[in-house]
Amino acid sequence: MSGTESTPYTSLPFHKKLKAELQAIADAMCLSLPKPTVVLLRKEIQTHMHAHPELADDPQFLPLFAHRTAPNVAGKNSGDKANEEVSQVPITSGAITGANRTLIQRGVKTDPPGQFARLSLNEESGPALSFTPQDDGDESSDYQFLSDSGTGNESPSPEIEKKSLANKQPGAKQVRVPLPGISIHKAFYVLSVIISLYPLLRLHLNQRRQPHQPSQTAWTKSIVGILRGAFKLEDNYPPIWASGLDSGDEYSVRISDDLAGLFMMLGFNPYNLAEPSPDSLFTAPRLVLCTLRLSYIFCPPGDLNIVPTLRRRVEPKIVWVLDERLHWVEADLVIAHCASCRADYFPDRITYKDNAGARRQQLELSPAFLRVSKHGVWVQRQIALLQENTIHRFHAGWSNFAEWVNDSTHAKRKFTYRQSQRLFIEHFSRRLLLFHSRHNFSCEAHPSTHRLADAVRAVIGANGGVLDKAMTHGCKGCTHLKRYRSDLIAEGVVLGGDQDIAGMEDNPTVAFILPPQQEAPLPGQPRGYVRMAVMDGKVIPHQKCALDECDGPLVNYKDGRFCEAHLNLRGVCGIIPCGLAVRHTGALTCATPAHIQWERQYTARFSRLTFPGLRRVIRRQQGLADDATRGPTLHVSLPPLGDIPGDRIVHTFQAKKIYCLQTVQLACGYPIGWGKCYRSESTPQVLAILNRIWEAHPNSKPSFIAYDDACDLLRHIITQNPDDPWITSTKFIVDAWHYIGHRATDIFCRLWCNPAPKNGSQPDLILGEQDANGVNHQTRAFNTETAQRI
Repeated sequence: MSGTESTPYTSLPFHKKLKAELQAIADAMCLSLPKPTVVLLRKEIQTHMHAHPELADDPQFLPLFAHRTAPNVAGKNSGDKANEEVSQVPITSGAITGANRTLIQRGVKTDPPGQFARLSLNEESGPALSFTPQDDGDESSDYQFLSDSGTGNESPSPEIEKKSLANKQPGAKQVRVPLPGISIHKAFYVLSVIISLYPLLRLHLNQRRQPHQPSQTAWTKSIVGILRGAFKLEDNYPPIWASGLDSGDEYSVRISDDLAGLFMMLGFNPYNLAEPSPDSLFTAPRLVLCTLRLSYIFCPPGDLNIVPTLRRRVEPKIVWVLDERLHWVEADLVIAHCASCRADYFPDRITYKDNAGARRQQLELSPAFLRVSKHGVWVQRQIALLQENTIHRFHAGWSNFAEWVNDSTHAKRKFTYRQSQRLFIEHFSRRLLLFHSRHNFSCEAHPSTHRLADAVRAVIGANGGVLDKAMTHGCKGCTHLKRYRSDLIAEGVVLGGDQDIAGMEDNPTVAFILPPQQEAPLPGQPRGYVRMAVMDGKVIPHQKCALDECDGPLVNYKDGRFCEAHLNLRGVCGIIPCGLAVRHTGALTCATPAHIQWERQYTARFSRLTFPGLRRVIRRQQGLADDATRGPTLHVSLPPLGDIPGDRIVHTFQAKKIYCLQTVQLACGYPIGWGKCYRSESTPQVLAILNRIWEAHPNSKPSFIAYDDACDLLRHIITQNPDDPWITSTKFIVDAWHYIGHRATDIFCRLWCNPAPKNGSQPDLILGEQDANGVNHQTRAFNTETAQRI
């Protein structure tokens, strides 16, 4: 190509540039065409490349095969091996190189082995799932839920064992007052229903004032219907009638006829229609706040193996409570006490002394009321759920929620910003601790809001976390019975090419060696199961220390720049590596005039970057950009400092931000763990997050992990350690959406990371479905896009 004269096409239109480039490539290959066009040139060049595969060894033609730079002569890395694999695409002899060769030489199979660890089903009636070598996974009724493999994306709820009200205390008998008619608990319920009928009775009496009205109006029919519903037998409750005969209809009619007299007995005159309806017929009961525990939890049983009972500590204290109706009401706070260990039992926490004599507390994870102030202000738990939903749905802050509460109550007592913040921390800390199974969490007694948040983060993970429940979770959306190639053949599935993917258009066939697969067990032998996890990076950055190499959190997130370990740098010039002291307290640079001037220009430049200004800059840059520019970009030009360009100057004027949050969840949406990528979403950081999540659960690794860059992640694992357990335990596949951009050029990705290959190499990822014409089609068995929606 160097021997030909270069064509000056830089100022030509795009289609003429393409033709000039193709003509230059054809001249370098000594190809001559009488009437060259873009189509003919491309066809002749591709034909010549297929006929002469040795051109891939020529550095000047390597980009035509790999679309990447030529490999270096130094040691190979994962990128070099990828170049080797891509260069084999046009070769039909089946030769393999790089990471692909490593996997095939080690006999790694394309599909994962079946797993047999015990799982807990996320279904109300489903028993715990266990695939033991003594069980047959095909015939056991416990496993039937896995045969209906779906691709749903319903977020699961924590597994909560549901018990009927009648069976809360096994062996206890239902106590019923021996009345000749209705049971006492139903009588109180019917009384509350009668009180709610007061407005309907007044409407009935008002209609009767007009002439020619029936004695029984539609209002009375509604009253009778509501009363009949009140007398219905409810599940898990004792019988209503002592006689065993259902007299609900009779009693409903009799109560309806005497309803006006009943209200007269209660002191209300429904016939006086001029008076307005009362707001409430009865005064609301006074709230009493106390612990729900009956005995100590720290002291051992005493004489006769009896657990010591609780005592009242002090006289009841009057506190203010914001109830579920957004009303400020007075309540009595009663604190229980242990005379032995000196523990105090509050409605939402237990305080005690540890072995060192320091006062600590253990949170009650499901209290009815939460304390939000040391001065006796409590909030009903339902308000905390309301606050959580407003923050999630409306993106409201603590201050906005406090103002909304005050606007809704119209009371002299105000709900403050600090109380709103405390409510969220108290409530959401319990949510996180409960979901992470940290039931025995403890911290210092009566901590501040920030200390409580720090203590909870330290337990569940500050820079990454793991949900232990996810290691044993199983449901239809993420767990299927292990399948084999023979299952696809038995279902009549028409297998496709090695590079095809279910649900997508086929590619031109390229022959390569197919690695071995798992062998199907003998009839009657257990199959096990497979699970899929999905991983993705979320651009949810937060600030960190201004030093690039430091990942520590800021001490002051409002206007701070450094973590606690580098706070001393506040007194050092912000331009690195100056090292001189700042000219005065609060300054960002030293007294050097050049540094002061550069800092002023930096501040002035960024202070003018308003939203309209950003749009103007982006539009201007888009107008000047060439055809290769993708999407809007923003490049802020900074003045040079001496011989150093402005964009190369390292400074600490602002706090840095992390790159993204890496989340891992099962294919059904159940979260597993998370971690932080600080400077980029690099494969070493992603692998470190995976290793940290499954460090304590090596036998619970999923069979599949779907990730947008799974092929590069797998190459990195093979390059760093060919004996890594991840290679045999888990198959890394590219999610279906991102695979569209991977499959055309990368043979390694097509062979090992195909999310649903049609050739039967991954039978766990394929389901056979029949259309209306009776034709079998292959569909994807798992949803690989749940990470995009979390």
